[in-house]
Amino acid sequence: MQKQSIQTITSNLLNSTGCNELPIDVNKIASYLNVTIYAIELPEDISGILDVRTEPIILINKEHVLPRQRFSIAHELGHYQFHHLLGIIHVDKKSYYRNIKSTQGLDIIEIEANQFAANLLMPEDLIRNELEKYEDFIDMDEDIVAIMAAKFNVSVTAMGFRIHNLGYSWP
Repeated sequence: MQKQSIQTITSNLLNSTGCNELPIDVNKIASYLNVTIYAIELPEDISGILDVRTEPIILINKEHVLPRQRFSIAHELGHYQFHHLLGIIHVDKKSYYRNIKSTQGLDIIEIEANQFAANLLMPEDLIRNELEKYEDFIDMDEDIVAIMAAKFNVSVTAMGFRIHNLGYSWP
């Protein structure tokens, strides 16, 4: 899957659902896709599970903080959009996000799901619109990243990666 295709798919999904205000309503998007979400107790290292054996459901670890849950939902929706035909159950562990395969770009399925989640929760146009509100966002500091993360209801880490991946940098 090309990065541009993921951006186009998420943009179309956001427009179709009318989810263009911050923070993006990931639950409304899941509902639009007929995917049911349940927040349940899961082992600490499991962020989310996509199960498509009967009707599509996403199980989210209710013990994780809300920004983590939101990213996990968006990530699992990415698996639903692109990979649900590869298997009936997909389990995402925290280690998948930061393991050697992920950092080297070897696990394309996880990379695509992460790109989908980032594009869905932090659309490029909304990121750029928010950054334009700052006088000198080229010299961003961690405070701006934290403010942006709060507006988008994502983690500071996710926002930092997203801003960096869009070509911005800070000292």
